[in-house]
Amino acid sequence: MVVGTSDGVMGCCLPRIGAPAAKTDGSDSESSIGEQSRRSKRIDQMLAKEKRLIRKEVKLLLLGAGESGKSTFVKQMKIIHSQRHSLIDDMSDTNAVQEYKDIIYKNIIKGMQEYKDIIYKNIIKGMQVLIDARIKLDIPWGRPDSEIHAQHVFACDNRQTISQHVFTQYVRPIGLLWTDEGIRHAFERRIEFQLSDGVRYLFDNIDRIGGEDYLPTNQDILYSRKATKGVTEYSVTINKIPFRFVDVGGQRSQRQKWFQCFECVTSILFIVSSSEYDQVLLEDRHKNRLRESQNIFDTIVNNRCFQE
Repeated sequence: MVVGTSDGVMGCCLPRIGAPAAKTDGSDSESSIGEQSRRSKRIDQMLAKEKRLIRKEVKLLLLGAGESGKSTFVKQMKIIHSQRHSLIDDMSDTNAVQEYKDIIYKNIIKGMQEYKDIIYKNIIKGMQVLIDARIKLDIPWGRPDSEIHAQHVFACDNRQTISQHVFTQYVRPIGLLWTDEGIRHAFERRIEFQLSDGVRYLFDNIDRIGGEDYLPTNQDILYSRKATKGVTEYSVTINKIPFRFVDVGGQRSQRQKWFQCFECVTSILFIVSSSEYDQVLLEDRHKNRLRESQNIFDTIVNNRCFQE
């Protein structure tokens, strides 16, 4: 073999006669092939496991009229069958633990703020409905000063986010109005107008809810309401079986989306509130809510999707 030196002189280097030839080491190649094989096997196992989970998953479509309790049912399932995240307990990296804690704490705070806003709005909106109903039903005030409190509460813009600071301005007026005989009388006649079922509980607990250190309890969340718009999915594991609940808005304007959700559904849960027997619809105050639920159920079971 001819090689070049640093001073430009060409030289020749020949292997010694009788010297053993260099052997090609195939261990690196074999190790690489083995690692690829193991990785491919792990991927196949993961795909097979995912396929089994998909086949095992129970997909439930929740249907029913508006305010029948579909979202409340899902909340109950999540509360009853919730499992604590054990990832942090299994981690040994202190920095990673702190990072995950920060993320979880931020998510908890964000979730609490969202629930607090919903609860605050439920209380203010509920009292505004009762104030308006008292006027329309021609019910007199129980106390003369209630009119001033009513004007203050009624002027609140419930469309904006309600912070804790803003809500504290309405705690005392709403508390006083809730004890007024005129508002109580209007509440007793709530079958004549639309009022959320949970407002009584929220009114009774307004002093606690209006506190500076208030954190929503499970009960507070269950009694609060936010109208479902569109399609929302929630995953819950019950007895090691994955359930996916598909929650669809129940208002008349949302029902055209129902039949788009029938594909790959294991079962349909049709939710009816037993307290609706003497209540009317928000969209039509001449329509009984229980009768509306019956009509919706008839429409669903007679749909051509179930005739195939």
